[in-house]
Amino acid sequence: MSATSDGLLVGVSPDALSHHGIDDIGANSLVVECKSIDPRAGLKDAKAEHQFQVHCQMGLIRHCTEYRPNFALISYTDASFLDDVTEFAIPFDPKIYAAAKTRATRVMTADAALDLPSEGKLAGGSECRYCPHRSRWAGVTVGAIPEDREPLGGNALAALKALVDEEQAARTEKDATARRLTDAQERIKEFLREHRTRKVEGDNWSVTYFPVKGRMSLDKKAVEAAGIDLSPFETPGDPSERLAIKVK
Repeated sequence: MSATSDGLLVGVSPDALSHHGIDDIGANSLVVECKSIDPRAGLKDAKAEHQFQVHCQMGLIRHCTEYRPNFALISYTDASFLDDVTEFAIPFDPKIYAAAKTRATRVMTADAALDLPSEGKLAGGSECRYCPHRSRWAGVTVGAIPEDREPLGGNALAALKALVDEEQAARTEKDATARRLTDAQERIKEFLREHRTRKVEGDNWSVTYFPVKGRMSLDKKAVEAAGIDLSPFETPGDPSERLAIKVK
């Protein structure tokens, strides 16, 4: 395992996080992690991946040094409004650190890519955009798709049906949650327009409403109409996999 802590404050007082409702941090050290955040992102809690990160940091610091931090402070600075900083105090959880150690062992001892779960995809796929092994992984997963269509026995068919039912239930829940999220956001926008304000700050929350410029795009039809051939500059993308599920 490895960790890239932004800082470790030492010699801090027990009430260093009293402004977060923590009267005693139970140690004289504190891990600090500094992040920038897209102003369009909503922050009710620290992002899960950042919480996991500081658990690893605290665990490794406790394992490798004399310090025993019980808390990490994650601060998010708004990339558009630098005076807008949101903090979260994260208590150390030994179980999460133990799970991280197990994961590290699994990664370092795996014999093949398919022995590991698709963590980037399970996390939403944003990390995959920056992975130097993305093309390699795409080839492995596509190459593992069975070529034949074999009939399934009763037990196997029932097991697959259970997985399909689970997928359908998760899809329904996801769609309903997405609708509630969109509805809540639209009602907030309408509220701000009615009250003629673009930014409101509460005790531990804020809302900012602002325009975002559209991204530049290439009008391929106009390019073709102008007689410009772009084919010499086109490159094929990585192969991908697709799962189609139909339920009658």
